[in-house]
Amino acid sequence: MADTQSSSSGARFRQLIEKIDEEEGKAHAKPEALKPEAAGSPALAQTGSPALPALANPKAIVPAKSKTDSAPRKPLQFWEAFKNFAILFSFVVNLILIIVIAGLGMILFDIKKGVAEPLLGGLYTGFVQMDDAHIKTTIPVNTTIAVNDKVTADFILPLQQNTNVILAQDTVITGASVTINGGILQLSNAPTSIILPQGTVLPVILDLSVPVKQDIPVNLSIPVSIPVDVDIPLQQTELHTPFTDLRDLFGPYYFLVRDLPDSWSEAASGNK
Repeated sequence: MADTQSSSSGARFRQLIEKIDEEEGKAHAKPEALKPEAAGSPALAQTGSPALPALANPKAIVPAKSKTDSAPRKPLQFWEAFKNFAILFSFVVNLILIIVIAGLGMILFDIKKGVAEPLLGGLYTGFVQMDDAHIKTTIPVNTTIAVNDKVTADFILPLQQNTNVILAQDTVITGASVTINGGILQLSNAPTSIILPQGTVLPVILDLSVPVKQDIPVNLSIPVSIPVDVDIPLQQTELHTPFTDLRDLFGPYYFLVRDLPDSWSEAASGNK
């Protein structure tokens, strides 16, 4: 009879273990310790077997715990490994990006100081200076001036000179005094009239003032060679508008590049 009770108790124990395994497999949860209710279930209370106290022994359920414990630990270990790999990979990628950005920054600083700023600054300053410039030069003028006009002469011409006068006809001089010293004929201051024949040459002294008023025509071709100094401000010409347009076009880019930092230290301090 003792053997019958022992086999009956063993069968119930196996049924209880299988029932616990089924419940844990359905829930997909970690294995739990046997609940007190399981020990005090009606099925065990009915047996009254002395083998029932063995359920309280933890060693009796070790196979069940090891079987159910292995399943959730594998995903947990995989997740920990993946997380560690992701952290390491992110750190390496960020380090590489920082190095690349630092290198690109140095290249950009060199381009800014060596190319962009001199180029844009030179263009902007050049257009400003061109707009403020003057065209200064000397232009030689070589030409011929034709003069077709008349000049009015109105003046007094003084005449003082010795000249000879030729009589155009016989001239009678009355009231003259004649003195003749001859061998037979002698006269002294004898009044008489003298006739001078045509063509007689008389030396005279001219002393007079001649009024002159006359229109004189002037027809001349005068060659002219004159150096002309020229000073033309470009702001007063049609070039002012294109120069100011080009200056305003490059101005914003030049000021933007000029205000950028020249090094990482300037970028960090915020001072230019």
